[in-house]
Amino acid sequence: MADLYVLIFSVMKGKIQIGIIGTGFARTVQIPAFQAFAEEIIEALKNGETNVENGATFEDGLKVQKVLDAARESNNKHRTVEINW
Repeated sequence: MADLYVLIFSVMKGKIQIGIIGTGFARTVQIPAFQAFAEEIIEALKNGETNVENGATFEDGLKVQKVLDAARESNNKHRTVEINW
């Protein structure tokens, strides 16, 4: 199975334009919760802030990556794998 790469390439006026790299697929969708959070992130960046309330941390991202890596390894090896936290 090939890797799929989703790219968010536009966030404007409550609409998010997404595409899947290498497929020619593109669609505009509305996700109000994401739009609101994206606006908070943009404001934080404009104000030189490095944290956004309820935003993911590096540690959150690391945990997600470990789960993704374990899922890929489990699929490749056809067995359960342990995640080392």
